Amino acid sequence: MSQTPHSQITNLIEQMKAAINDPKRFEDLSNELTVLTRAYIVPTDPADDLRQYKLTATQVRLFNILKSRRGAVVTKSSIMDALYFDKPNEALDQIINVEICYLRKKLAGTGYVIKNEWGRGYMMETGPKQNDPG
Repeated sequence: MSQTPHSQITNLIEQMKAAINDPKRFEDLSNELTVLTRAYIVPTDPADDLRQYKLTATQVRLFNILKSRRGAVVTKSSIMDALYFDKPNEALDQIINVEICYLRKKLAGTGYVIKNEWGRGYMMETGPKQNDPG
């Protein structure tokens, strides 16, 4: 049985309370909590008009996850948990690679760069290209 986002958040908070004396575990849980909440709570910045890129709902959520942690590595397991919490049977490891590939293609030339940190996860390095004033 899959967990709702609320129950996942509650579970992570309880785990964080138990890990208060283990800084590494606490940080890992904190990062998971950040990814999960931002995938569902943080809206896309209105300046990022994603409609023009024709992203799927999953790609918009993936974009939000990576953008909210810009400059930091987001683990593949955190992405899978955030995107597929309600469909655990569909959350195959390879599906994240495919979604990243499609997202990269759709964002090509926009200034958003998604890097693969081998063995760790993915990271968005830059933001939208700014128009040069001169």
